[in-house]
Amino acid sequence: MLFLLLAACANPGWGTWLFSKEVTPADGTECLSDVQHNFVGAYSPIAAGDDPSWTSTETGAYSPELFFARLEATDDGGALIVGTDVLPGARQDNGTWLFYWTNATTGSDDTAHVTGYSYAHTYESTATLRVQGTFEGGAFTGTWESETSELDQWTESDTWADEAAALVGTTGAIPAASYLLRTDATTGAESAATNSQAAYDCGEAGCTLTVTESCAYRYTLTGVTSESQPEDSRWVEDAGQSAGN
Repeated sequence: MLFLLLAACANPGWGTWLFSKEVTPADGTECLSDVQHNFVGAYSPIAAGDDPSWTSTETGAYSPELFFARLEATDDGGALIVGTDVLPGARQDNGTWLFYWTNATTGSDDTAHVTGYSYAHTYESTATLRVQGTFEGGAFTGTWESETSELDQWTESDTWADEAAALVGTTGAIPAASYLLRTDATTGAESAATNSQAAYDCGEAGCTLTVTESCAYRYTLTGVTSESQPEDSRWVEDAGQSAGN
């Protein structure tokens, strides 16, 4: 009997659920970006909205997003199925359930020339979706969280021979112009920073550029059980209401 009671407590209620996600973040929305480099005299442009000469305010209110999802039992916990996404999960020691999955990509590309030119680019990105909360009496109360991060790192020779320039050009392959500006000391005009073949543009033997971007969103999520059966999944999985319009 005790085993049956424990199993019932651990069971969140397998089957179809109707969830409501508030589009106003529960703990705010945060996106961060950062650019690190060793280009002499170069700087990142002021991002839109960061200029202290300007102030702006934006407000909005949106209706919740509605969607169906299924909870299925697994050998080591459960799985939350939302559309074509599957989030493995398990009951935590504090009684809440945690469902999550992280997609990750890493890679690199390198180029080198016998005259001494070298270029390297490494990158990685992750995207995590996390649903956490409590199931009780046919109702769910919790949060929906999504986090993304991207990291790009470049290194390149500061100067190089004409033989290498035939392939990489006279301003190289490092994308400094996409992220950095320089100010002309005579005219005061701004222009995109580049890595020139014939000039020493960086503070060390080679040029470096690192760009990181990350965003985190956390929303309030509630749900109730539904009488829909697995055979109804073809119409249930696409049914719902988008946030706002």
